[in-house]
Amino acid sequence: MDKAKLNVAQQQAVSHLGGPLLVLAGAGTGKTRVLTHRVARIIQDTCTPAYRMLCVTFTNKAAQEMRERIEELVPGQTEGLWLGTFHSLAVRILRKHAVGIGVEQDFLIVDSDDQHRLLRQILQEMRLNPKEIRPGKVMPYLQGWKDRALEPDRVPEAERNALDGLAVDIYERYQKRLLSLNACDFGDLLLYNIKLFAHNSEVLQYYQERFRYILVDEYQDTNMIQNLWLSLLAHQHRQLCCVGDDDQSIYGWRGAEIRNILEFQQRFSEATVIRLEENYRSTQNILDAAAGVIAHNRDRLGKRLQATRGAGELIGLIGFWDSRAEAMAIADEVVKRHFQGVGYNQQAILIRAGHVSQMLETTFAQARIPYRIYGGLRFYEREEIRDAVAYLRLIQRPDDDLAFDRIINKPARGIGNTSQDKVRQYAASQDFSRIAAVRAMLDAGMLTERVAGAFGSFLEQHAHWQERNEVLSGADLLHEVLGDAGVFTFWRASSKIQAETKLENLGELESAIAEFTSLEAFLEHVALVMDDDRSDGAESVTITTIHAAKGHEFDYVFLPAWEEGIFPNPRSVDEDDGKSLEEERRLAYVAMTRAKQRLDISFARERFMHGQIKDTGPSRFLREIPTECLETPLAEIIERIVYSWSHERAPAAKRSDSPSQRL
Repeated sequence: MDKAKLNVAQQQAVSHLGGPLLVLAGAGTGKTRVLTHRVARIIQDTCTPAYRMLCVTFTNKAAQEMRERIEELVPGQTEGLWLGTFHSLAVRILRKHAVGIGVEQDFLIVDSDDQHRLLRQILQEMRLNPKEIRPGKVMPYLQGWKDRALEPDRVPEAERNALDGLAVDIYERYQKRLLSLNACDFGDLLLYNIKLFAHNSEVLQYYQERFRYILVDEYQDTNMIQNLWLSLLAHQHRQLCCVGDDDQSIYGWRGAEIRNILEFQQRFSEATVIRLEENYRSTQNILDAAAGVIAHNRDRLGKRLQATRGAGELIGLIGFWDSRAEAMAIADEVVKRHFQGVGYNQQAILIRAGHVSQMLETTFAQARIPYRIYGGLRFYEREEIRDAVAYLRLIQRPDDDLAFDRIINKPARGIGNTSQDKVRQYAASQDFSRIAAVRAMLDAGMLTERVAGAFGSFLEQHAHWQERNEVLSGADLLHEVLGDAGVFTFWRASSKIQAETKLENLGELESAIAEFTSLEAFLEHVALVMDDDRSDGAESVTITTIHAAKGHEFDYVFLPAWEEGIFPNPRSVDEDDGKSLEEERRLAYVAMTRAKQRLDISFARERFMHGQIKDTGPSRFLREIPTECLETPLAEIIERIVYSWSHERAPAAKRSDSPSQRL
């Protein structure tokens, strides 16, 4: 093992064996290097066999990478090392010791689809209204309780009235049904580990003795039950090493508990804290700008990152009148840098809200700039967008059978698969389009009264939409269609986490249509964008959400739409305790520290969202960036926008209020 590759703080973290250790690893400070070298040192210098060590990661990919790097450091000495995700390690324990806690050792692990199917059956048996209580509305309660190690009988009294007092009853039935199937969901894996340890002290003592050293990556992302599991296993030897960064805790919305890392020293009074502050990724100006933002958070342990790459360029900050100008400017800069020798794959655009990508994608497609959506679908590939476009296609071309098949029962209107199959078969036999076949079948009385009524209502709506297409703009037509079809109502009533995002995307689609003179022109544009497969190439600009960008780095990073109402997320601002706003600020910190060489941040004065122009303005986070880190101060940028409004936009806009008042 080459210790020369480690700086002083890294060597201290690798060498410390005197009890609990918290390694505060700032962005780009080499935490994986510390973890792998620490495992290698323990194996090599203390003669501890690998099977007496437990290493926990959050992804299978990270586990595989760590295993390979450890093997390179200590070849042939890693056999028996327990290294994996919380779930994979918990499964190993249950496979050996599950008997006695309700499941057998050959238990089945069900996925999310199975979970929802099982819950749907239970809700039907309970004769609950499926429109009021859906699996997606129930699951967050069940998962939240499992994340806190709470079985049905231990749910606090204050929470037992959830879903009108039905949630705990559903939880009990759900758990019993899983046990009858000898099955576990992912939440059960750690829950049953805790139950096993509580009911079988010999098993707990065995693993407490076995794992002399425990190492945990991304500790800031652990939830309550994960932290409890770690604490139980580390109780005997107390050689628990947790590596993480409280400033990068951005998953509170899915159960991560930042208190785990903030209160580590309270739980382990003898703990040592080592800060990794030597940054190998970004320039000092980028780090100082990010530090200026994150310093406004109260709940943090604090660190000061020092760049090994020098001061670097100042941060580019620019304001635009609207989102179209912003997208065009980013596209121009991407192309300019490409001609200067910067590869497309060295450039990335990180966004807070998915709907922001639509204008960027449209602009990039028109400019023939290759791009890829990392960690998600391109805008026009998303389910809700495909559905909405299918409605428009069917209005434009009634014989578009693919569009008909896609939306005839989305949202559900009582036309099941059997009825759809009858229509398809009849259409094929008569060489009719789907709509023509439905008309003929209605005239001939070939459908049941209920199905005939559903089809008849749809045909009436379709005819009405075609008439409205003659008098309405594309955006107004889409809004009316989605309202008439019940699409808006469906997503507003949905309890899915992404439901609000889908509504935002539909609003952005209305904005996109408004840019075209006709429905036909818009649909042609969509077809051309969808046909552009150059985004699949290796040499392409990355467009991704900030959450998906965590763990990645890019030479050149653009951060568009840093505006109030987008970033921070408006929901976070409304909360009284400030915890959500602090998580938004940590998200800003993560975004900024993805950049290695150059960082450009932008905002727009107006943004077309949800089918209408909305006044926006600079995010509060921009005011927290130290002025000395910026090429142009924020105040000067605002003055330029005000000047532009006064001399170019005001007469056309006929506004009575000044943009300086709104900015």
